[in-house]
Amino acid sequence: MEIFSAIVTCVAALAAGFYVGNHWSPDAIWSAVFGAVAGELCAGVFWGLALFLATMVPAAAVSPRAVGVDFVILVIATPVCGAIAGVMGYRRTLPPR
Repeated sequence: MEIFSAIVTCVAALAAGFYVGNHWSPDAIWSAVFGAVAGELCAGVFWGLALFLATMVPAAAVSPRAVGVDFVILVIATPVCGAIAGVMGYRRTLPPR
């Protein structure tokens, strides 16, 4: 269950990075930075929801070790996914050559 939610978090980081790069970025470098920040926010939401679920539903069978390992991976993976998607979202706003 934890790995599935980590994959969903990476997809959410891609979507958030694309949105930020498409709508809020004035330049390609800033789109990568904004996308990375959006990815980190997705990792933080993953950690907060996992902590909430483990605290409020003790019988949920959430493995703390699996959540910790997934969070460490997400801290690295989600900013990369968000930055790539941010640049792609910014490039989509450019006029055709």
